Amino acid sequence: MGLNSHLLGVCVERGRDIMGSNQKELRSCIDKGLNAAYGSYFDLETQVLNKNFNHNKNSYYYLIEDCLDRNEYKNENEYFSYLQDINIHSNEAFQTKEGQSQMYGLSAVRYDKEKKSLVILSDSRHTPKLFQFKLKQQKNKSFSIIPETTLSLKAPKGKQDYFSALDPEGLILMSNGDLVISSEQKTDKKKLELILRYNSEGDLIDTIDVPEDFEQKSETIKEDHKDTFYYVEDNISFNKTTGKRQVGSSYRSTQKPWNCKRPRCDYKKKTEKYTTTRVINNQGMSYNKGLESLGMTEDEQYIFTANESSLIQDKDNSYKFNRREESVRIVRYDNSSNKPVANGQFLYLLEDEEDNGLVDILPISDTKILTLERSYNQFKKKITARIFLTDLANATDVAGVRNIHESKGNIQEANKTQLIDLDDILPAMSPGFKKLDNFEGMSFGPTLEDGSKTLVLVSDNNNSLSQRTIVLMLKVKKPL
Repeated sequence: MGLNSHLLGVCVERGRDIMGSNQKELRSCIDKGLNAAYGSYFDLETQVLNKNFNHNKNSYYYLIEDCLDRNEYKNENEYFSYLQDINIHSNEAFQTKEGQSQMYGLSAVRYDKEKKSLVILSDSRHTPKLFQFKLKQQKNKSFSIIPETTLSLKAPKGKQDYFSALDPEGLILMSNGDLVISSEQKTDKKKLELILRYNSEGDLIDTIDVPEDFEQKSETIKEDHKDTFYYVEDNISFNKTTGKRQVGSSYRSTQKPWNCKRPRCDYKKKTEKYTTTRVINNQGMSYNKGLESLGMTEDEQYIFTANESSLIQDKDNSYKFNRREESVRIVRYDNSSNKPVANGQFLYLLEDEEDNGLVDILPISDTKILTLERSYNQFKKKITARIFLTDLANATDVAGVRNIHESKGNIQEANKTQLIDLDDILPAMSPGFKKLDNFEGMSFGPTLEDGSKTLVLVSDNNNSLSQRTIVLMLKVKKPL
């Protein structure tokens, strides 16, 4: 079924007269949506619909719907304006010098100025990879992405299951070609290497220490109990020959056996004291909520990372802030000797959103960073993504603080200023793709002809056919 047939079908469904539409504008709008789809997006989506027996669904439906109901985009944001979005289907396969592979689970992006390429990290467990795409500007000033190479990160010798406990999330490109990766923790092991340095060939060459506050610790809790038990003997019989009593079955119960009647059944009631033990984690990063973000200043003097959501010991911050926001700790490393040393931890309060997390950091200086927060409201099925300018200059250094309650209100959190809610640019996004996805990576991109910087964001499709990968480009309108 061709695009024109789909177009006619949607118009009939919506009671619209296609002949009454401005044909030139409608075609131009549809072309914009088609051009925003990478590769074989609509063909792949049609295959998915047919495979799931959704033959009546239309892979072009939202594209056509958006073009019939166009809303003018008014850019009123002070800091950013929309440039373009590139949308990649979850079944899309890329051909690079190393062969063909699918790209999914994107968690970080960095722009390589020398190669004019985007380097994107896939957080696929067991086989983490880096994808390099040439970012090429077209005659119409838009950008296209061209797959170039893939690089698989290698496990240390003799540790083939090395990545099974890790989930690579953050990425830094060093000027000498080295790569630094931060990872979440996918295991209950107490001590893991979570910031890793690789050479340009994908070999692990070094690790960076994580502050002790982030390491998992546990304690054994003993609990005394006092309960009443019923010791039951059932199916009782007497041997006529020996005269001995025989019990068919016996068991202990915490509830009185209501149907136990003599002589076939009997029970005794006892009150007993006993002690149980259990092990609980009382410090460190929560499962799947670890070092999601990683960034470095342009002069390579400072490196920043942070946990996605609260450390176990920082879960409740109501003593001062009286709000439900979770708190994270942003860690700053001094990299002046090329051997990063942590020299500060700063409290950062997340917005009060369901399932919200700090997913990336983009440093501007040793005290100013851009932070990307992303949340998901499961009830509304809605993703929210916001970018903040965060100032650490007056924030309290909480390194070594067991938990933030110990300071009794003497902690000053980092100052945040919201620069943009990505909902604001939805009307400007390409027809058929006016919906946010799971944004996790953020980087400054190429400089435009007028000297303006660009910001590039990528989304993680979670290897799901109900999601897509987005490469979103914004223009930076004023110095940050």
